[in-house]
Formats: sequence, C-alpha cells, structure tokens
Amino acid sequence: MTDIKKRQAILIGNGDLNITNLIETYYDTTQLIIVLDGAIEKVQHFKKIKPQVLLGDFDRGFVIETWKEKYPDLQIIHAPDQEKTDFEKAIEYLIENKFTSIIALGITGKRMDHTFNNISSLAKYNQLIDIKIIDPHSIIYCIDEQNVYVKRFEKDLKDKKNIEIPKFGRMRSTKEGNYFFVADRRIGLFA
Repeated sequence: MTDIKKRQAILIGNGDLNITNLIETYYDTTQLIIVLDGAIEKVQHFKKIKPQVLLGDFDRGFVIETWKEKYPDLQIIHAPDQEKTDFEKAIEYLIENKFTSIIALGITGKRMDHTFNNISSLAKYNQLIDIKIIDPHSIIYCIDEQNVYVKRFEKDLKDKKNIEIPKFGRMRSTKEGNYFFVADRRIGLFA
C-alpha cells in the first residue's frame, strides 16, 4: 500500500464514544468521516464533527430526513445486507473508494458480540486496508510483514510498553525469552 497516496477515513460506530479528544486528534488528517447507523445520534453532540457519509441498515425506526436536514451534504447509504455488520459494510465501502487507512472509533464497548466481531474484522480485511480500532483504553491493530505496525510493535516491545497479544499465531518460549511469529517472522518478547 505504500505506493498509493494515503487516504484516511474516520469511521464512527455506536459503541463507547467517550473519545472526544480522539476524534479531534485525527479529524484534521482525515479525508472522510463515515458514521454507522445509530451513532449519528451521538455524533451530533460533537460540534466540530461534520459527517460526510451515514451508512447502515437503518433497521431501528430511523428517520433519515432528520439527519439530511441537519447535515445537508450528508451522503446516506442504505446497506440492508444482514449477512454483514455495518462495520464490515463500511470497510468494504472505503476499500471500494480507494481509502488506505481507517481510524475506527466507537467500535468497542456495549454489546460484546459486536465488539468481538469488529475486532475479528481486522484480520479479515488486513491485507486490503490498514485499520486501527481506538477506544479510551486501547489501540487495536493487526500486525504482519506487509504492515507498518510491525515496526511500531517491535518499538513498543523494546520500550517495554504494556502489550497484550491474543494468540492468533504461533508462539514459542525458549531460553532467550518468548517469541511471537507473524508471517514466519520471529518477534521477540521479553521474558
């Protein structure tokens, strides 16, 4: 993805949105704000945020006209497919529109089944687009050899930052310490 000009989107879900400072941190470096379904009701309280896309299945008695009136330039995308989550639909929309990076906010918290599914979507789309899920407590991203996050991960390890690694790959303990394998690349963990 390095040869493509970086196009970043902020994707806002209806989970834990106690993240005003996070939105403002990324707001000036993003080309698109996409809001998922019911999250629009929370986003309206952020004065600086002007969403450009509202995407969802709108299956909860949603009045689209209200939001079109409040945000006249808002593109509304009705995506009724129940086989995918709104998060997955939004990721696919961003890939189709040549975005290279997503900062996903409000994707965790509330319903655990939604949180787990959203985190598992990172692996599903990792080869197609860089996605960071950020909440008030965590930054979640996939690491692999094609991905810039490997260097950040190795730096965090070196700096002995608190890192949790779910075991999705091979991990081995040796006399020298613990090692996590990402795409057959050995990354050392302190013992």
